[in-house]
Amino acid sequence: MEENQGTIIGKNVAEKTPAEAAKEIQDLLAQLQTNYPTTTEYEKQVFVNKFNDEVKTNSRVRDVILAGGIELIKILCPPLGIPIEMGKRWLETAQKQK
Repeated sequence: MEENQGTIIGKNVAEKTPAEAAKEIQDLLAQLQTNYPTTTEYEKQVFVNKFNDEVKTNSRVRDVILAGGIELIKILCPPLGIPIEMGKRWLETAQKQK
């Protein structure tokens, strides 16, 4: 039986250092903060929703987030820390109930 190792064609995702990933996320957050201020709780929620939309629709942003990790996002964008932790706790609770 022959083993197929597969072929990678057109690999567009370059490996990023944590510093490069942080810079790219900071640039995106700065752009979002220009368009969506975070003074009030409502504005913070709008900002988080816009960031979430960007993550869902932009594969480049997803790749950067994976390179930088969730903790990096929490440091760069403190308003996202609460929903991230809520999601983590929800997943932990759901896994314990299995």
